Amino acid sequence: TIGAVLKIIFNVSTHLAREHDEVIAVHADVVERVRMRDAEGARAAMERLLAVGERNLAPVTRGKV
Repeated sequence: TIGAVLKIIFNVSTHLAREHDEVIAVHADVVERVRMRDAEGARAAMERLLAVGERNLAPVTRGKV
């Protein structure tokens, strides 16, 4: 199921994250932008969060883990 896949991706990306502080800060920014009803800012923050996740998963997607 999609839930199982998302859980696996979350676990792998969390394990591989180089900068946990960065991940936490970007998540907090997403939450704050949504709370403030700042759609454009929330979208930009989500794009940053996805970029961080992509960077953390790069070793897996490139077969280097």
